[in-house]
Amino acid sequence: MFTYFYAWICIILRIRRILIFLLTKIQLFKMQKLAFLFLTLMSGILPAQQLAQLEIARKHIQQHAVEWNLKTDDVKDLLISSEAVSEKGITYLYLNQAYNGIPVRNAMMSVIIKDGKVVSDAHNFVSDIASKINSKTAAITPDAAILKSASHLNISIKGKPVLQTRTDQGKLTFYFPE
Repeated sequence: MFTYFYAWICIILRIRRILIFLLTKIQLFKMQKLAFLFLTLMSGILPAQQLAQLEIARKHIQQHAVEWNLKTDDVKDLLISSEAVSEKGITYLYLNQAYNGIPVRNAMMSVIIKDGKVVSDAHNFVSDIASKINSKTAAITPDAAILKSASHLNISIKGKPVLQTRTDQGKLTFYFPE
């Protein structure tokens, strides 16, 4: 009985993680709110408090966007990196800035929420990101990047890297066949 229960909990947590990932990919904020609400009501997997915390963080970002010199496009595509709640009920949200669904390297924000209010924030989002992007597609493939990096570091590699796994967050793992 315990094994069955444990397996069921693991499945629910995996589904929750996938749903959160998919919802962060939705471009339109209103669609994201409706999708979160729908999934919260229909599945019972996403707690209403999580929706409320994300909503508080988004409103905080919108209120301070001008002060932080951020445009609407700079913060419309945010990815939830992680979330933690302390024993005292303080929520720690970690967000990544993205452009067209592609995470911007080191463009992150932490938001601390207590009693429904943001008590602390820190970010290094890129302002006017659209003007800083010179291409809508990758200039180099991941496997080519590995080979160029190895060459730059004078590391000899035999063969071409092969994609082994890809996580829900887009992390790629490669291996080199013998």
